[in-house]
Amino acid sequence: MLKIAVVENEADQADELKRYVGQFAVESGEACVCSVFLNGVDFLTDYPNDYDAVFLDIDMPLMDGMTIAERLRGGIDQVVSIIFVTNLAQFALKGYRVNAMDFLVKPVGYYEVASELKKISGMKQDRMKEFAWFNVNNTMQRVSYADILYIEVISHYIYIHTRTDVISFRGAMKDVQDSLDMNTFSRCHNSYIVNLRYVVKVDSNALTVTLDGVDKAILISRSRRKAFLDDLMSYIGKMGSAKIPGSTD
Repeated sequence: MLKIAVVENEADQADELKRYVGQFAVESGEACVCSVFLNGVDFLTDYPNDYDAVFLDIDMPLMDGMTIAERLRGGIDQVVSIIFVTNLAQFALKGYRVNAMDFLVKPVGYYEVASELKKISGMKQDRMKEFAWFNVNNTMQRVSYADILYIEVISHYIYIHTRTDVISFRGAMKDVQDSLDMNTFSRCHNSYIVNLRYVVKVDSNALTVTLDGVDKAILISRSRRKAFLDDLMSYIGKMGSAKIPGSTD
């Protein structure tokens, strides 16, 4: 589902953009929720930080759209897609300084809005591939792949070691493995899954792997050694490197 905000002080134009979002939802089959704000103050007050995109006018009373965008990027929301919808084309270059996704000049037609929504949907799908969901004490918790250093299992308890803390719950390693992108992770041992992006050294003689930010060496089982090295070589190849860094193999 896409969550869209429209910030436009002209009520008729705001309603038109909302209708376009609704039309896109019907034609594409993508569920959409669209919230309309007639000024930037209301928009930023109690900002929920879960919008996928905001269609933002620039020329508005109380607070202009460029100021709104600067406040979003200043710490409120670094990732929401910003699409300026305005007749002030001279602000286009300035808009890219706040990482605007696009700049639509009024009057805006349906197909322009639909094109933006299609891109936003694709971007959201890509972002969702970078997270895993875990059932932690009957609460679903989303964890970014980039935050996970390694995962271990001890006596039927899973311990997810992230860059900031450790998440633990009772579970099976196979279920955890099935929830991960195994192009980024590799199971090097029955008890361990490591994030390949944090590998800094592999000692094939000692059968250990060293991860950036982890004090202890992670074990590699003999039965999984070849598959793990293949996974690592494949990952490094995608990153544009030629060999395993620090490998003694």
